[in-house]
Amino acid sequence: MRYCGRQFLDAELAGIRRLIAEDPNRTRWAISQRVCETLGWRTPDGGLQEMSCRVALLRMQEDGLVRLPPPVCTPVSELRDLRLQLVASEGDSRLWNEYVDRVDDRVLALLGFGAAAWKTAPRDAGPRQSPVIT
Repeated sequence: MRYCGRQFLDAELAGIRRLIAEDPNRTRWAISQRVCETLGWRTPDGGLQEMSCRVALLRMQEDGLVRLPPPVCTPVSELRDLRLQLVASEGDSRLWNEYVDRVDDRVLALLGFGAAAWKTAPRDAGPRQSPVIT
C-alpha cells in the first residue's frame, strides 16, 4: 500500500499493528514517532517524517488497515493552567527547540511561523528505502 509517497509492505503494516496493540495507552503522536524510528522514515536532514507518518496512519485507519487509539478530546472548560508563550528572539529559539524535542501529553499545541525552506534540494530528491518492521 502507498501512503504519503511511501510504499508500505505487508510486513511493515503488520509491525505497525503490533506496535499499536502493545500499548493501548500510547498516543497517536508516540505511535508515529515509533513507526518513523522503526522504519527509518526520515527527512533528508535526519529528522523523523512525523507529519507524513501521522497522515499515513490516519489514511490506513480510513482504509481499515489499522485501528488507532481515539484522539484525546477535552472540553476547553476542563483545561487548566493554559498559557501562551511567545518565542520570538534568537535567544529564545533554544526554548522552542526544547519544546519541540520534549512534546508530551501536557503540551496542547506548538505553532511555528518561519521563512520558506532555504535548502529544498535534499527534500525534493525523493524518499529513500527503509527496513521492514519485524
